[in-house]
Amino acid sequence: MKSFLKTLLVLIVIGACGGAIWVWYSKHNGAAVVVYRAVPVQRGDLMSTIGATGTLEPEEVVDVGAQVAGQILTFGPDPNIKGKLVDYNTEVVEGSILAQIDNSL
Repeated sequence: MKSFLKTLLVLIVIGACGGAIWVWYSKHNGAAVVVYRAVPVQRGDLMSTIGATGTLEPEEVVDVGAQVAGQILTFGPDPNIKGKLVDYNTEVVEGSILAQIDNSL
């Protein structure tokens, strides 16, 4: 029984020494060589999309009113889209006609 324990202890010591040598050798001699590739800088198109859900809100909403009362006969033309009338979401420019009020009253 004593000789079995001595043999087992010798095998464990030899295994530990072999493992330590293997770790040391793999770190010092078997290290992978890192190779870098250099290329000149080029300008190109970046294709990127972002998917999102939510509610769009304007930065600023301005309520437009008139100092006279009356029935609206027609709405003015959209300055940005030909053939379309102004509505709640229309971006207007200074001097645009928004609506024509009946002046018979």
